[in-house]
Amino acid sequence: MPVLYLDRREALTFVYENQALFDAAGAANPFACSQWLRLFIRHIATENWRFIVPVRAEGCMLLYVRPDEPQRYFAPTNHYAPLYAPVATSMADRTAVLQGLAQSLTKHRPDCAAVNFAPLDADASDTQALENAFDACGWVSKRYVCFGNWYLPSAGLSFDAYMSERDPHLYALWARKSKCFHSGDEGARIELYTSPAEAGEGLRAYGQIDARNRKRSEACPALILDWIRACAEQRWLRLGVAYVHDTPVAAQFWFTLHGRAYLYRSFFDETYARYAAPAVLTAHMIEHSLERDRVQEIIDLSGTDAFMRFWLPARRERIGLLMCNRGTMRGLLLATHQSCSDARQQWLRDFRPAPAMPPAPPPGFHAQHRRTGSDMSYVRL
Repeated sequence: MPVLYLDRREALTFVYENQALFDAAGAANPFACSQWLRLFIRHIATENWRFIVPVRAEGCMLLYVRPDEPQRYFAPTNHYAPLYAPVATSMADRTAVLQGLAQSLTKHRPDCAAVNFAPLDADASDTQALENAFDACGWVSKRYVCFGNWYLPSAGLSFDAYMSERDPHLYALWARKSKCFHSGDEGARIELYTSPAEAGEGLRAYGQIDARNRKRSEACPALILDWIRACAEQRWLRLGVAYVHDTPVAAQFWFTLHGRAYLYRSFFDETYARYAAPAVLTAHMIEHSLERDRVQEIIDLSGTDAFMRFWLPARRERIGLLMCNRGTMRGLLLATHQSCSDARQQWLRDFRPAPAMPPAPPPGFHAQHRRTGSDMSYVRL
C-alpha cells in the first residue's frame, strides 16, 4: 500500500521494523532516528492520533493526523523535537524519493487539504526538494519562520582559541568563577556523566535541579528522562552537573553524535547565582566537545537565546512549509487565504507611511513619553 494509515501501536511497530532506514536519516538529524521517534510516539502521541506514512521501495515519510482536524496532516514534532526530516531513505537521489512520496500522498489521500512540515532546515537541500515535489503535484506552498538556533562551526577549533574570541566580560566571569570549581573550594565541582552506569546518578541530580527550577519545568519529564537513558545506551550522552557542597546547582543535558554536539536542556538553581555555575558549566561542556569529542559543530537546542548567543555566535533559521492541496475545497480556501495575507503584508510594506519623527526637544531639555498616550513631554536636564 503506497500510504499506510496506522494507529499508535502500529506506528511503533513500523518504526521498529524500519529501524535501519530511520537511523540512516538520523545521521543528519537526531530527531529522525528510531530511538527518538519511538519515544515521541510513546510519550507525545495520544491514542486517537493516526499516523500517515507514504511508503515507497526507496523510503518513507512520517506524518500524523488528529481527530479534530482530519484533513490536515502534521510532522511529528513539537518543542521537544526542534527539527523534522521530511524523508527517511538510504538512496543517494533523495529528490526522486520525495517526488514519489508527494505523488503517493496526493493520489491515495485525496481528502488531505494541507500538510504542515515544521520545523525544517531553511538551507537544507531536502527542504527545497520537498517544496518542489509538492508544487509539481499541484499543491501551493507557504514558507514561514519558526525560530532560530545558535550554533558554532568548530572543525579544528581548540578551546583556548575559542575562549580567546569570547566577549571580554564573559571571559573574565568564567576565569574568575571557574577557579572555585577547579580548586574544589566550598565543595564546588563539575561532574560529567556519559555511560549507562553513570546515568542514574546524573538523572537524580538533573531531577533535583528541575524540581527547584523557578522559571521552567518540563511538560513531559518522562520523555526527557527516557531520552537521557537512550543517549546513555548509545554512548551519546553528555550530562554535566555542577555541585556546591554536594548539592546540584546547575545541569546541562547534551548529546553528541555524527560529529555534532547538541545542547538540549539547561537548568540552574538561582539560589546559587553567585557561583555563576551556568557559565562555568557551559564552558566545561564546550571544552569537552572541542578537545575530547572533536565535533564539527556545536548546536543549541535549549531555547535559552539570551544566554547562549554569547557562547555560540552563528545563527541558523528554522522554517515551516505549509502545503495546501488545491484539489480540495478546504485546501483551495487555505491557499487563497495565504495569498491574500501575503499580498496585504506586501502592500503594507510598500505603501504604509513611515512613523513620524517626534519634534526635537528645546535646548536644555530631553524628551520622554508620557505614561499614558503617545504624546511627548519635555524634562529639564
